[in-house]
Amino acid sequence: GQVPCDGAVFSLGQDGGQPQLVAWGFRDPAGLGFAADGRLFVLDDHLLYAVAPGVWYGWPDLAPQPNPPPPPLARFLPVFAATALAVGGGPLFGGERQAYVALSSPEGGNRVLRVDLANGAAGDFARFPAGGRVVAMAFGRGGDALYVLDDLGTLWRIASDRMS
Repeated sequence: GQVPCDGAVFSLGQDGGQPQLVAWGFRDPAGLGFAADGRLFVLDDHLLYAVAPGVWYGWPDLAPQPNPPPPPLARFLPVFAATALAVGGGPLFGGERQAYVALSSPEGGNRVLRVDLANGAAGDFARFPAGGRVVAMAFGRGGDALYVLDDLGTLWRIASDRMS
């Protein structure tokens, strides 16, 4: 089939089958995350979207526009590259109400922001020394620890308000 645009998100059933278009028009998707209730979140460039199925998200802006692009849930300073997303930690991490976004900058080092999924409010959660760029984040089994990996191979574990 024909893809309406690059930067698309597709779904596949567990048994395979034909890919189904979920949403498209993302510029530089750096992370996907699902809440326990099935909501999909996409980290795209310096924006975080709560994804609605079948919607075009605005890239490229020269393409025919099937709908006005929806506003993002949250915006991050463009001097930082948004590099990873984690959703769905345990109670220590706000449960399903919070997402965590990794930002990287040569000048500012790395940081992880906590984002309220109800209103998009974001604030600093953790800062890391300058060095490697964060490339992945995931919650451990049970959601009691957040693991942050950089491109130099350093793996950080954040749990019980401690980082190691």
